[in-house]
Amino acid sequence: MERDGPTAEGVFAESFGIPPVLTGFANPDCRVHSPDENVDIECYLRGVEYAAAVLFRLADA
Repeated sequence: MERDGPTAEGVFAESFGIPPVLTGFANPDCRVHSPDENVDIECYLRGVEYAAAVLFRLADA
Protein backbone atom coordinates (compact mmCIF):
# COMPACT_ATOMS: atom_id res chain seq x y z
CA MET A 1 0.00 0.00 0.00
CA GLU A 2 1.32 3.42 -0.90
CA ARG A 3 1.35 6.00 1.84
CA ASP A 4 -0.74 9.12 1.22
CA GLY A 5 1.86 11.38 2.81
CA PRO A 6 4.01 11.91 5.88
CA THR A 7 1.02 12.34 8.15
CA ALA A 8 -0.29 10.33 11.05
CA GLU A 9 -3.25 9.40 8.87
CA GLY A 10 -0.93 8.07 6.17
CA VAL A 11 1.03 6.01 8.68
CA PHE A 12 -2.15 4.46 10.08
CA ALA A 13 -3.48 3.74 6.59
CA GLU A 14 -0.21 2.06 5.65
CA SER A 15 0.13 0.10 8.89
CA PHE A 16 -3.44 -1.17 9.16
CA GLY A 17 -4.53 -1.14 5.53
CA ILE A 18 -7.69 0.81 6.26
CA PRO A 19 -8.55 4.46 5.70
CA PRO A 20 -8.52 6.62 8.83
CA VAL A 21 -11.51 8.58 10.04
CA LEU A 22 -10.81 12.19 10.95
CA THR A 23 -13.12 14.30 13.07
CA GLY A 24 -12.96 17.88 14.21
CA PHE A 25 -14.01 19.46 17.46
CA ALA A 26 -13.03 23.07 16.91
CA ASN A 27 -15.25 26.03 17.60
CA PRO A 28 -16.60 27.86 14.50
CA ASP A 29 -14.33 30.88 14.98
CA CYS A 30 -11.13 28.92 15.74
CA ARG A 31 -9.17 30.44 12.83
CA VAL A 32 -7.55 27.06 12.14
CA HIS A 33 -3.81 27.18 11.30
CA SER A 34 -3.67 30.97 11.59
CA PRO A 35 -1.29 32.80 13.95
CA ASP A 36 -4.15 33.30 16.41
CA GLU A 37 -5.63 29.80 16.18
CA ASN A 38 -7.68 28.89 19.24
CA VAL A 39 -10.02 26.27 20.62
CA ASP A 40 -12.59 26.49 23.39
CA ILE A 41 -11.75 24.23 26.31
CA GLU A 42 -15.21 22.65 26.07
CA CYS A 43 -14.55 21.63 22.45
CA TYR A 44 -11.14 20.26 23.39
CA LEU A 45 -12.53 18.20 26.26
CA ARG A 46 -15.33 16.81 24.07
CA GLY A 47 -12.69 15.74 21.56
CA VAL A 48 -10.64 14.00 24.25
CA GLU A 49 -13.73 12.18 25.55
CA TYR A 50 -14.70 11.14 22.02
CA ALA A 51 -11.21 9.83 21.22
CA ALA A 52 -11.11 7.85 24.47
CA ALA A 53 -14.54 6.35 23.76
CA VAL A 54 -13.45 5.29 20.25
CA LEU A 55 -10.27 3.67 21.57
CA PHE A 56 -12.18 1.79 24.26
CA ARG A 57 -14.69 0.54 21.69
CA LEU A 58 -11.90 -0.60 19.38
CA ALA A 59 -10.21 -2.41 22.27
CA ASP A 60 -13.41 -4.37 22.90
CA ALA A 61 -13.84 -5.31 19.23
